[in-house]
Amino acid sequence: MNNINTKLLSEFLSKAVKVRRLIEQTSSFEDKAITLLQVQALTYIHTHPKTPVGSLADELSMSLSAVAQLTNRLADAGYIQREDSLTDRRIICLSITQEGARQMAVFKKQLEKNHFKVLSAIPENDLKELVRIFTNILEVQNQE
Repeated sequence: MNNINTKLLSEFLSKAVKVRRLIEQTSSFEDKAITLLQVQALTYIHTHPKTPVGSLADELSMSLSAVAQLTNRLADAGYIQREDSLTDRRIICLSITQEGARQMAVFKKQLEKNHFKVLSAIPENDLKELVRIFTNILEVQNQE
C-alpha cells in the first residue's frame, strides 16, 4: 500500500472514531438505561422476530459470549424475552417486548432531536455515499 493510501486510511479511521464518540456523547437517553449497541440489538431483534442468538452475534460481529452478556442485560431490563426453539432445544430465540419497542421509539426520537441539526447539514447524496462506503467496508471484511 502506498504512503498516500496509508495516510488516507489512518485519517479515515481517526474520523470514524471521532464520529462514533460524538454520537455516543450526544445520544442522551431519557434514563441512560440503553446504549447504542443495545439499540442495534433491539432493532435487529425487532425486525427479525424469534431470531436465534447466533444470528444476532453474526449481525453485530460479536462472539456468542459477548452477545450472551448483551442479551442478559436486555432481558434483565425487560426489553427482550428468550424462548427455546421449537425445532432445536439448544437454540435460544429472542423477541422484543413492549418495553423494548418503547425504548427503541425513545431512542429514535432522541436521535432525531440530537442529530438532526448535524445530519441535516449533510446533503442526502453525501449521506448515501457514506452508507455505501461503510457497506463496502463491511462486505470486504465478510469476504476475508
